Amino acid sequence: MRDLIASRWSEIEPLLDALLELAPEQRAVELERRCHDPELRAAALQLLAFDARDDSGVDQLAREISAHAGGLEGQRIGPYLIERTLGEGGMGMVFLATRQTAEFTQQVALKLLRVGLFSAAQQEQFRREQRIHARLEHPHIARVFDSGVTTAGVPYFAMEYVNGVPVTDYCDGEHLGIDARLKLFATICDAVAYAHLNLIVHRDLKPSNILVGHDGEPKLLDFGIAKLLGDSPENTRTGLRQLTPGYAAPEQSASGTITTATDVYALGVLLRELLTGARPPRSDTGAVTATITARVQPATAAACGLSDKALRRRLRGDLDSIVGKAVQIEPERRYAGAAALHDDIERHLNGQPIRARPDAAAYRLEKFIQRHKLGFAASLALVATLIGATVFSLKQAQRARAAAAQAEAASAKSDAEKRFLLNLFVGTNPGVATAVETPEQMLSYGRQRVARDFPDQPELQVEVLGTIGDVERQRGRYAESRSALEQAADIARTRLGAGDERTLNAELLLVRLQMAQGQYADASKRLDGAVAAFREHQHDESEILSEAIEDQARLRIAGGDDAVALAGEALAIAQRLPRADGADQGSHAQQTFGDALTRSGRAAEALAPLDEARAYITAKVGSQHAFVATILRLSASAQAELGRYDRAEELSRQAVAIYRQAYKRPYLNFASGLSERAAILAQLDRCDESIVVGDEALAMQRQLFSGAHIGIAGTLAVIGSARYRQHRYADAEQAQREALDTAEKTVAADHPIVARIRRDLGRTLVALARHDEAQSLLDAALAADRKHYGQSHPSIAADLIGVSELAAAHGDKQAALDASEQALAMYAKALPETHPTRLDAQLHAAEYLLATQRNADAQTQFAATLQAARAGTPPVPATFVRALMGLARTDLALGSKADAQQALREAQAELAKIPGDSGQQQTEIAQLLAAAR
Repeated sequence: MRDLIASRWSEIEPLLDALLELAPEQRAVELERRCHDPELRAAALQLLAFDARDDSGVDQLAREISAHAGGLEGQRIGPYLIERTLGEGGMGMVFLATRQTAEFTQQVALKLLRVGLFSAAQQEQFRREQRIHARLEHPHIARVFDSGVTTAGVPYFAMEYVNGVPVTDYCDGEHLGIDARLKLFATICDAVAYAHLNLIVHRDLKPSNILVGHDGEPKLLDFGIAKLLGDSPENTRTGLRQLTPGYAAPEQSASGTITTATDVYALGVLLRELLTGARPPRSDTGAVTATITARVQPATAAACGLSDKALRRRLRGDLDSIVGKAVQIEPERRYAGAAALHDDIERHLNGQPIRARPDAAAYRLEKFIQRHKLGFAASLALVATLIGATVFSLKQAQRARAAAAQAEAASAKSDAEKRFLLNLFVGTNPGVATAVETPEQMLSYGRQRVARDFPDQPELQVEVLGTIGDVERQRGRYAESRSALEQAADIARTRLGAGDERTLNAELLLVRLQMAQGQYADASKRLDGAVAAFREHQHDESEILSEAIEDQARLRIAGGDDAVALAGEALAIAQRLPRADGADQGSHAQQTFGDALTRSGRAAEALAPLDEARAYITAKVGSQHAFVATILRLSASAQAELGRYDRAEELSRQAVAIYRQAYKRPYLNFASGLSERAAILAQLDRCDESIVVGDEALAMQRQLFSGAHIGIAGTLAVIGSARYRQHRYADAEQAQREALDTAEKTVAADHPIVARIRRDLGRTLVALARHDEAQSLLDAALAADRKHYGQSHPSIAADLIGVSELAAAHGDKQAALDASEQALAMYAKALPETHPTRLDAQLHAAEYLLATQRNADAQTQFAATLQAARAGTPPVPATFVRALMGLARTDLALGSKADAQQALREAQAELAKIPGDSGQQQTEIAQLLAAAR
């Protein structure tokens, strides 16, 4: 019967069309009247018998699947064992299934389709097409591993199982900004374009067929399944033809020719939904009847971190044109394919003219300006800030002047800026070539023109010079930056007054340059004076005051001082401002507040403000922005202070990955992120990795800074620490001496970082048996830290560990024990029980207990350390090895040789987990094992 249906479908279909319009009880009579061929009548009757009240006859296949869906768990379809239902759609049902062989276990998404393949020829065509599609290999297209046909004629597919959510849900749930959504959409277009190059059209692109996993990467499902099923007659009335109306192109609804433009239409609808939260309204013909900005959904605007009005403004222009071209009713008026759509999205993101808009001169000039705006600096754009350089001053003017005066001033300044900007790009004489070709030349040219273009407008001189100087700073051109910023600050002080917000802003930009150069004492003196002068004249709280106090806190942090109170004050001011003024500054202040808490030993309290700041910034600019990387770095530092090095490593890895993508040249935050990651890797005993990352950070810092810089000193200290942990003491000394020399050239002799490097170098010299040099360094470190922190602090505890090692080297075991127990008492007050640094101190104390023949006490201490280390996250193999070896020595001292052997075997197993040279410990374990036998 199935072969009969397939061979005579052209006769059966019109008959069924007429009969299915009638009530079920009328169909048999009408069939007798219309059809006199017994075979055709029998075929039609069979199909009608399968029909339910609202279904066509062939839809029996759909019911066959659905009827058994609830009971398919545990059954086999081909070689696949059904585990559970994943979902149901118009084309069929999807199950999680497993294929298991002797060699492998494969988990797949098994899709049973609501369509029938009745003839052998159709099934062979189906399998041939499946083999073609199985060759689609793209990271963002879910693979089709296998396919087949059940005994009931129901085709199935075994596809890559994607554990994700629809792309629309992902964008809203992750609060992605517009640019982040566009980048994700461009990735989807790239995958569709790949399939188009392989002559495959998807035909049913929609959010549920585009899933995004936890890694933020999209996967396209069901690619080419419609084509796999071919154009057989059975498909005419089955679920295959149940298009998704909101995404189907007009030609699909009209049974027209399917081309790559069909997928372009669906992509256009999807893009509109991602940007506005709504699909385009359509006329009866399928034409789109409104622009992209007409139906912005408040929830989507909120998810993007924008108001409805701001979102409409962002979408107006390029994005309106891109969507409009993609969803044209005539296929030939759309983009030729997904690659062309992808290209326009990329052009928009890069500030270039898009293909979908007319090639008008004004439009091209606008895009030219935007393109330079994006390219001038990695974090702040020159032209954008030139265009908006007076926003800050205009905001203050708006508070002080009447409405008419505000409008007049804004108009005058805007005209002045436009003239300045156009002259900067094209010169004063149209048609005459200009020598300004590079960003550096343009910055220099801009500095030269400020006095000439704004002779009687000091506020514009201050703002433009400040903008140019700040961009020069971020480009690492410090001499040029200082020239522009000092000029801006001088003009502001003399022409605008010490109490003007623009004067404080100019001073603040100069302070940030000094901080970037490591001139912390000069920066602190300048900023303290500027804030005091401002507060003497101004009593209202403002965004710039919050920024200035926040930078005062950052300077305190750089100096090793407690900055929690200052950072908290900056945050409180920002939170009291109107949201439009203070939201961004509040987020920045939260970051500094979190960092201050971490540095003051309150890392657990730092996590909440840092998480809140990260959520705000992610909602505004997306999860892959360099701003997010900076917060990840600060969070990693907090986790490291809590001893959670595995979590710290994960966060630092994410931060570095974002920086690597964001910056294609050396950048200060990127270098700092690498240096901090190297320190965390060393704490995890991944010392080879630590040194590689530290070397990369050091190379970047040396490109950024021509002379000595505190950041270089810090990275050298990290490299020295990693070499020390590898017992490469000579190499460690070399890095630590260079670190100390660099630090002493950039900060005060009693600065905490100088004390830390002296301490580390002192411990290295103890290991090298150069005790007199070590004594001098350790004494200096301890004296500086006691002066800075008082009598009890984790830094003082670290100094005392060095003192204990030196005493032990001199043979004074009791002095070594006393110093180590003092250190342990300080750590016990400041650090959790499982913190690796505290455990290290416990091991020192236990070793000196053993050395002073207090064997029972030593055994208790070693055992307690081992237990705490096993409860820690992550477990640190080096701590296990030291604790187990200590237990073995204690067991031998107490005569328990069997216990000693067991502890040493465990120590050997843990030692194998530590990368790098561990020959000294292996030799010691072998000697102890010999003694235990």
